[in-house]
Amino acid sequence: MNVRLFGNLERAALLFVLAAQLTSQAGASLVSVPATSDLWLAGMPDGSRASYYGIPDRYDIAPFQSPVLLPIIIGAGSAYSLYATGSVHHGPSHPFFGPDGDPETVISHIAGAENGIANLVAPIDALIGVFLGPDQPDLTIAPTSIDFTLNASRDYTTISPELKQPFFIGDGLTAFGVKQQIVAPVGATRWYAGTMDGFGWFDNEGAFALETVPEPTTIALLLVGSLGTAAFARRKQKGPGSIMKPENGLRRRDSGCPEPPPQTRTCSIPASGSSVVLAFARARGFTQTPVRIASSATRWQP
Repeated sequence: MNVRLFGNLERAALLFVLAAQLTSQAGASLVSVPATSDLWLAGMPDGSRASYYGIPDRYDIAPFQSPVLLPIIIGAGSAYSLYATGSVHHGPSHPFFGPDGDPETVISHIAGAENGIANLVAPIDALIGVFLGPDQPDLTIAPTSIDFTLNASRDYTTISPELKQPFFIGDGLTAFGVKQQIVAPVGATRWYAGTMDGFGWFDNEGAFALETVPEPTTIALLLVGSLGTAAFARRKQKGPGSIMKPENGLRRRDSGCPEPPPQTRTCSIPASGSSVVLAFARARGFTQTPVRIASSATRWQP
């Protein structure tokens, strides 16, 4: 096997693995969002309730109707794009709709702001989301709500919601097929996804398949980081005192001996007992090493 080729392939494999791992951590993922995902239970502990609508004991309860925590590392100011497919309905007697929901039925959360999470006006059965910080959301007051009644409001190219402010996601594309970008707010550490309903998510059916897509700038940063990591590992493996060999395209020099052919590297020997000073090309310049010639030596082949 060609040693040099093996080294190149090994480094390429290392870069691929690093890039794949970092891309996964930064946001590339495929998750299922059940129709029973009540966004107003986001970040709340088990046993918490939401979306009560007048019938005793007919709450949505965590974790049974909790929304889905997306497996994404959130960076404040970072832009994310999503692609969604699938269909859901908000009760057995209702038709299924895709991630954009039913545009003819725009509703709000019947309880309004709840558990510190703002109200939302959006098409029923639509895919929706909310960003949270590290704290339980009901410990602070809910922000103002966003109204997605108009088609133009849902056809955004970029949206920058606040913490605890639910927003419309839909299928992730504008009416012209352009991917939409969602910018994470300052302080965001978690991103939850759910479906739009007014109350009682417990009898909803169906699911959305949601894929997160890293932006080109994110991918570029990941590749640069991978290259830097590989270069550091290579340098560390060689060490500051390692000799760079001729077969790696580097030079070896000696005092009193001309540069040898690639495979011979043999030259005449000075008088026995004398010293020859060798200069080796190292990672940080040339260093000189004296070598004493043995009395029985007739030739020298480094």
